[in-house]
Amino acid sequence: MKILLFLLFSAFCCWAQPPETLLLSIAPSAAASSFTDPSDYSPHFWWQAGALCTNNAGTVCVDDDEVKYIGDKSGNNNIIVANGSVGGVYSNSVKNGCAAIWMASSAALMTNAAFTQGTLTQPFTIFAVFRARASGGYTFALDGSTDANRVTFYKSSGDLLKSDAGTALGSLAVVDGTWYVATMRVNGNTSTNSFNATKSGGAMGAGVLTGLSFGSTYANTMQWNDSIGEIIGYHEFMTDAKVADVEGWLKTRWAITY
Repeated sequence: MKILLFLLFSAFCCWAQPPETLLLSIAPSAAASSFTDPSDYSPHFWWQAGALCTNNAGTVCVDDDEVKYIGDKSGNNNIIVANGSVGGVYSNSVKNGCAAIWMASSAALMTNAAFTQGTLTQPFTIFAVFRARASGGYTFALDGSTDANRVTFYKSSGDLLKSDAGTALGSLAVVDGTWYVATMRVNGNTSTNSFNATKSGGAMGAGVLTGLSFGSTYANTMQWNDSIGEIIGYHEFMTDAKVADVEGWLKTRWAITY
């Protein structure tokens, strides 16, 4: 009799719960991301296609707008400006609901001429999210702001992804149309990079950054000719654990699998 009463009481409790409560009791919902937000590591700069992108009229970009300014999500006021009347083209919800900027062959350079905090000396760490094309020619996703301070993510004429701060490092073959989470930790002869977790280590040169450009070289040549989603920089040689955390956050946000 006691067993019967217990079963009846349990059935009533389950019936009385709202459906969403019952579902949660069966399988708790997963967190949006189990990784630390990149802002918690105090970035030097953070440019992200989205609400901080404005057009020539000074209003927030919508689909197909030409981007004139990109605000600095790090809070350090390192604003990116189109070096000309035609910047990259804003594309809304390109991947996993995230916006990106299409840097076409005709697009003007997007650049921050000088960081508000001064020169970014070694060691430092830079993350980028971009889509790459196997086009058979040199194209640059990221560069310095002058010939005297060049630190780059680029694709070689052999369609190999590399980073360079005076010495090229890496040789991952581009898979056409693939999105990449790219990372470089720059510290002279003990530098590292990775493209979707394909890692290289060794010398990358002694380059420093007074400012940064993206979508082409600093001289507005060799345009990337595809989408760039975000770029984050830190004035430190980040630990493996921190790198995994930021890469994991970017992978989750952009739904990039590798």
